[in-house]
Amino acid sequence: MKRLTRLISAMAVLAMIAAACGDDDSTTTAATTSTTAADTSTTAADTSTTAGDTSTTAAAGGPLAEYGEDPGAADPDLVAKALGPVEPSDEASWNIILASIARAGDVDQATIDKAMECWSNQECDTGSGGELVMGYADGGGDTVNVWRGVSHMEAILQALTYPEIGTIVSTAANFDFDPEVHANQVRFLVQRGVDFIVGYPDVGVALAAAVTEAEAAGIPYISFSAGYVGLPGQEGALTPGTDYTSVVGEDLCALGESFAAVRASSRLMLAVYCDGIITARTRCGPSASTATASVSAESTPPDSPSNAPGKPFLST
Repeated sequence: MKRLTRLISAMAVLAMIAAACGDDDSTTTAATTSTTAADTSTTAADTSTTAGDTSTTAAAGGPLAEYGEDPGAADPDLVAKALGPVEPSDEASWNIILASIARAGDVDQATIDKAMECWSNQECDTGSGGELVMGYADGGGDTVNVWRGVSHMEAILQALTYPEIGTIVSTAANFDFDPEVHANQVRFLVQRGVDFIVGYPDVGVALAAAVTEAEAAGIPYISFSAGYVGLPGQEGALTPGTDYTSVVGEDLCALGESFAAVRASSRLMLAVYCDGIITARTRCGPSASTATASVSAESTPPDSPSNAPGKPFLST
């Protein structure tokens, strides 16, 4: 049975970047992105795929040609819009991301209608006649979180570009407080006989047993975004690439360092005070003597910040 590990990983990527693609105000992304996948001997489709007006033809000898993918076909404008300036931490991971973006093109109305059908129903026939059954296990749900609804649709649209996938089965735990509800969603997909599961394990380590059961049944489990089945070092946590197939998501440490760097740089800005003297404006305003003797204490920003709109460092 073919388990298209890298192909499936490419599908999970679009769910991760879906929100970013829809945000025209996003300007920078400094964090790196990583894909952790198990070392497998499975092979992917050798043929090009088409859904609506979206097509992907693997470049001969390209980095993912053996999987029927072409990272070089990714629209650079879409890459820039979705991810901003980014320094890939791993070439193989970056190629998977580009391959997934290459499939995100214009689609015809028939494909949109089919996607809506699959998004609105627990199970749908893609119409491709493919033998693979895709499982989608969301710890959230389309009706309780906008990003989850968009992520689900992105996964469906991506799946529809693969003629090998003939059926899509989706579940949602709707952020239920009972971890067993989440676990039973995964077990339901296993019993349904899906060939692989893309999911977001909101309950973390509490989903470990169900994910382990899926993997033992020969069903790869691939999570996306920050969806680790337990954090590294946490008791009972599973290790992606070892205990389950893969997690496609951000390098959380690099992301945190990026946020910290942006935050630090935003705290130091140049401001012109009263008489045109330029001083460094930080969270704590300079004392009167820091600027000039002619600047009164009343014109100097106070030490206590506030959240006044347009004046993040001034009290009102």
